[in-house]
Amino acid sequence: SGRTNNNRSGERGGGPAEMASGAEGLDTRLRAVSLEGATSSSRLSASTGASEDPSARTFELELVAKSAPGRGAVATCAAAAGGLVVVGTSAGICTVHDFADGSSRDVDCASLARGDRHGSSSPSVAGIGSDALGRLTLAFGASSSANAAAQNQPRNIAVAALWLDPTGAHCVVTLRDASDGSDAGWGYFHARSWRRLKSLAAPSPARAGSVTPRSARETPAATNPAVTALGWRPDACDGRVARDVLVGTSDGCIHEMSIDAACGEDGPRRPDKGCRMLIDLSRDRRLGREGGGFVDDGSVDRAVRGIRTCVGGGGACVVLVATADRLRCFTGGDTLARTLQGVGGAGPRGGGVDPLVSMPSMGSRGESNARGFELHAWHHGCGGVGARADRMAWLVGGCGVYYGHLDVAGHDPRAADTVLQNHSLVPFPHGACGESDGAPLSMAPTRHHVLVAFARRLVAVNAVTGDLALDLDPVEAVNRAGGGIRVQAQAQVQAQAQAKAGDTPGSDRREVEDAGDNACLATDEVVGVSFLVTTRGHVLKVVARDEDKDAWRSYLARHDFARALSHCRTASQREEVHCAQAERAMAVNDAGKAARCYAKAGDFIDADVVVNIFKNAHEMDALETYLRRRLDLREADGAPAGDPAARQLAAWLLDLNVARCEDAARSPPTDDSNDAFVARGRLQHFIHEHGARLDFDAAHAELTRRGLADDAAHLREAVQDWDGAMRHWLSVRRDPGEAARVFRNPRMPPDARLAHARALFDLDPATAVDAFVVDDDLDPARLATEVFESVVAGDESTDPRGAAATAAARYLTHAVTRGRGEVNTVDRRRLHDLALRAFVRVYPADPGALIGYVRDGFGTDSKTGEPLYDPFVAADLCERVGAIEAAMCVHCDRGDQDAALALAMAASDDLALAKSVLDRAGRRSRSRFGVSRRDIWRKIAAGAVARGFGAKVTEADVVEAADALRKYEETFGNGGGEGA
Repeated sequence: SGRTNNNRSGERGGGPAEMASGAEGLDTRLRAVSLEGATSSSRLSASTGASEDPSARTFELELVAKSAPGRGAVATCAAAAGGLVVVGTSAGICTVHDFADGSSRDVDCASLARGDRHGSSSPSVAGIGSDALGRLTLAFGASSSANAAAQNQPRNIAVAALWLDPTGAHCVVTLRDASDGSDAGWGYFHARSWRRLKSLAAPSPARAGSVTPRSARETPAATNPAVTALGWRPDACDGRVARDVLVGTSDGCIHEMSIDAACGEDGPRRPDKGCRMLIDLSRDRRLGREGGGFVDDGSVDRAVRGIRTCVGGGGACVVLVATADRLRCFTGGDTLARTLQGVGGAGPRGGGVDPLVSMPSMGSRGESNARGFELHAWHHGCGGVGARADRMAWLVGGCGVYYGHLDVAGHDPRAADTVLQNHSLVPFPHGACGESDGAPLSMAPTRHHVLVAFARRLVAVNAVTGDLALDLDPVEAVNRAGGGIRVQAQAQVQAQAQAKAGDTPGSDRREVEDAGDNACLATDEVVGVSFLVTTRGHVLKVVARDEDKDAWRSYLARHDFARALSHCRTASQREEVHCAQAERAMAVNDAGKAARCYAKAGDFIDADVVVNIFKNAHEMDALETYLRRRLDLREADGAPAGDPAARQLAAWLLDLNVARCEDAARSPPTDDSNDAFVARGRLQHFIHEHGARLDFDAAHAELTRRGLADDAAHLREAVQDWDGAMRHWLSVRRDPGEAARVFRNPRMPPDARLAHARALFDLDPATAVDAFVVDDDLDPARLATEVFESVVAGDESTDPRGAAATAAARYLTHAVTRGRGEVNTVDRRRLHDLALRAFVRVYPADPGALIGYVRDGFGTDSKTGEPLYDPFVAADLCERVGAIEAAMCVHCDRGDQDAALALAMAASDDLALAKSVLDRAGRRSRSRFGVSRRDIWRKIAAGAVARGFGAKVTEADVVEAADALRKYEETFGNGGGEGA
């Protein structure tokens, strides 16, 4: 652990060698790291409270890598994407940590500014990647040879900023001369394979649309603007090329370029094809002088501090651009040039140079203002590659974080202000930054929080409420990781502390490692993983653990109840949100909404408390709404029959409805008022819906005491006391309509219906039959025997108007036509005999019932054709009442055509009646011209002759008879002359 790396230092020479030099006492065990979360014991609490339950912490810091920027050098910037973390240092070195295979390497960026075309390609640690676990530890400190080489550096080149594309393949770096703060150029390297930087064309302050030629200076001149921001187009990046890259510069311009890694690390070609300026944001009307120009007096920071490119539906682009105090949005084009320069960019209501958000100016431009301004856009669910960004966060110096939602897919392409929604400034909460913390350095967004790094602190701010959620301690995380050296200053302080405490030197106290200040935060926005990088090169992963668990509380604090409910995990959480929503509704005098929300709050708030709230507010309608909905929800949740809470709710509802009925009855009636009718209807509806939840004895006694006997009968029906309910309507009130309503109740058993069917029929036969007809569960045979047999057997003295017989015939018609009661032959024969007698009984008033029954075949078996009634009795009954046609049909159904023909000839001289026997005979014969038809014709003719041709025989009858005879002879022969 005390080894140095002199050989590697000699290879690299100078300042860069300090990056990889070893240090005394350093634990060189490699550390396993994973972007999906480490499971080793190196995960440590980052909370300042030592007694806090670790399971309750939302964020933790996990030390995943240690590098050494070199003696006298510090880490300055970092970027993360695609499983890589790239750390830039003040020594001009970029260290690439590849967490996929646990390797790392250094990229010498300073050689570009010194004119060294070859640079350094040595790795950071000898033998890196040979460890099977792929763990990484880079040393702090420098060897003597490295220090000697560092003193001969002609320029002190530092990495000012760097950007990684979403795939983690392409890295762009800007350099700065730390001695005078001047721009030292910018370059590119392939983050997964290259070991040195290649220069890029410096953007020049040219007119819009101009392109920096490929032969331009590879390092910028003093008049060239510095690159301050970079924006990648997510759908235009892969492992080889990155197209449509937006470049923001210090003079407020935005350029476009493309990068191609196919040029190779050592190839002669440059990776880019020049920069083309798209728009100049410095021509802000707020800052412009006459003529639209801008006088650069150094008083305003015009630099572009952040660029984010999002792609919506159909390939439409959305570009967010942030400066120190302005946030702009461009939209509407399918390319970046059209987006920035077209209708959505400079047109009416487009982004253009009109900012969507303006913040107070943070002072003059300069290096002091370069930190503390960042722009992020990401998918809050960490949807991975291809997911559209739906959140944005803009770090605005000392003001706070501007946070909002993005509607990339559904916005109006001609209105850039429709992209940003639900946005507001989240100021730094009290206690987040003290006077000694200074301005914020960097930020990292998470699902519901924003991490803000100060020089010595890292805080988590709730992005919804703006509250300080957690204060993270990187030093604690570094030292609990198990590695550490004790720097001299800290050793002296610790020794003094031990002496004051009376401890002997060398007592067992933990040695503290100096982790340095916070340098920056780096976020992989594709997978939603953030890293904190300290000035001494420690890389700490921010591990979020169950961040969504309290998100509902954050939205609840802002009265965003819909989002709060969407983040609730348990029923109790949802009930708390509904209760808060109800209280909010009562505060704005919306009692109806409050009632609905209180009902959904369930047992979170006692029902008697809610009842008193509405009573005190005199909101009786809202109180009824609450009680009804609460009872409905409780029943939906499967409350048992004797649930005390449901019984209490039902009792309150009963009292409320009874009181409303009494108030309506005392009110003076008006012509257009029906309050009493409505109140009684609501009471009855409640009883039928929830009466089973009431204490029957108490509720029935109360209704009876208040003179509501009918409602007491409804209560009996609700508790399925069918006998009591039917007795009330049949005997007490004698109301056939209500009795029939109870009779049709599907919960009433068929046996109970049959028990009260005769009483209902005696009270009102027509109403009773209406109820019988719609009841499919009744047995018609039993009903006919128990109800209609005595009616059919009676005479006019018992039924002078014939209403009972007519009603009985109507039901029996329904029964025989629908095939009811076909349980056995005996019941079927009894039903048809009863139906026939009923039809005969009502024949004088309704002859169609009897004729239709026997003529249309409802009284015969559909399979055998045999009559289902007693044909002898039926024929006799029909002849007695003069139903000749019906009697003829009965004779034909039993096969006695002679009797039918004789009855027809005796009853009328019209041969049409006699000829109807031919039709009935044809139905029962296999051949239309059978022997029976011939005999019938002969008998018709004989009868006509015997009566002296007094019968009405037409010429058509003679022709029809002759034709029938001819066809018969053709089929069977002349039969010896019988047909003559």
